[in-house]
Amino acid sequence: MKKANVISVLIAFVIVILNGIIGHFLAPSGILLTPLILTITTLIIVVNSKLVKPIYNSIMVYGCVALNDFLLKLFAGGHHDSEGQGWINMLLLIGLIPTFFILYVYIIINKYMTTASKIVGISFFLLLVALHFCFFSDLGLGRPSY
Repeated sequence: MKKANVISVLIAFVIVILNGIIGHFLAPSGILLTPLILTITTLIIVVNSKLVKPIYNSIMVYGCVALNDFLLKLFAGGHHDSEGQGWINMLLLIGLIPTFFILYVYIIINKYMTTASKIVGISFFLLLVALHFCFFSDLGLGRPSY
């Protein structure tokens, strides 16, 4: 990867970590910012990635989505109950709509990649998100609040 791609991915991960810190110290703010954070990080990652394979774009965007979700579910302030999990999952889904749309558009308009690699990249992102909800939808449930 080029230096610009690495820097953009690092900036996106720093934004996600800052949202996790905000979620820890200013309890509902990090959760409520999730759709905005996911949209911004997706834009940052895909804008500088013309020559990056679509599957790598999908992995990097999913990495930001998963890290944000893990940080909020494990370290956000407040009681870790089913109602809070529902809100976090709902706002994650709301954030995934523009995230998927941006990723889809940037993969489709990328003229440097084959159609097969575009289909694999989009399908792989959807598979990762589906597996994420299957395995981590109740992550952090019952944790004591710190």
